[in-house]
Amino acid sequence: DVRAPETIVLKSAGRFESVSYREGLFHAQSEASQMVVRMLAPRAGATVIDCAAAPGGKATHLAEMVGERGRVIAVDLNFNGLKNARDLARRLRHHNVEFVCADLTRSAPLAPSSVEYVLLDAPCTGLGTLREHPEIKWRLKPTDPARMAAIQSQMLENASGMVRRGGAIVYSVCSIAPEEGESVVDGFLERHADFAIDHGMAGRDEFREVIDARGFMKTRPDVGGLDGFFAARLIRR
Repeated sequence: DVRAPETIVLKSAGRFESVSYREGLFHAQSEASQMVVRMLAPRAGATVIDCAAAPGGKATHLAEMVGERGRVIAVDLNFNGLKNARDLARRLRHHNVEFVCADLTRSAPLAPSSVEYVLLDAPCTGLGTLREHPEIKWRLKPTDPARMAAIQSQMLENASGMVRRGGAIVYSVCSIAPEEGESVVDGFLERHADFAIDHGMAGRDEFREVIDARGFMKTRPDVGGLDGFFAARLIRR
């Protein structure tokens, strides 16, 4: 039961030494991570900013969605991570991705109200990926969700400023902690009356069972075997 047309769910690990991999015919990415990009739903030919782009999985997925006439600006503070994203874009033969090293907690890298689509898959505790990374539970502290929420809120503040009126931003984290998900979005909406939650995704088959009454995407392993992600699509009115 595959949710997106570009997705193939494997029963075992992909052959990363294969010719098809080297030629850029596929890239391994969790299904929940792909759904975050699908939730932004950029139109063909659009310009999109991926605000925390390293290591590049979502940026290259966006590049495929907007097509050769579109443009993806991949932003990240981690220079080495951006180099990995650039290498991935080259392997997948996406020539419409540009890379910018910038700290989104300090300021937005582009002009205000300059683009129609923004993705912020923010750094987080990673609590939704414990089945792949069980070591996370040994290094996390009880105060970490609140600490990360402060960083995420500042990033969302700066990222949202780049969205033009009528445009959309998707905020997401690979965490099931409410502090990092709905609490960040609720705090942002209290400060910005010109943004509202987009409820339109709930009507799409690919998001069945994972969109709640408020319009938030919440995935978890016991529903469809997905990693634990939170995502919200916000429209600038």
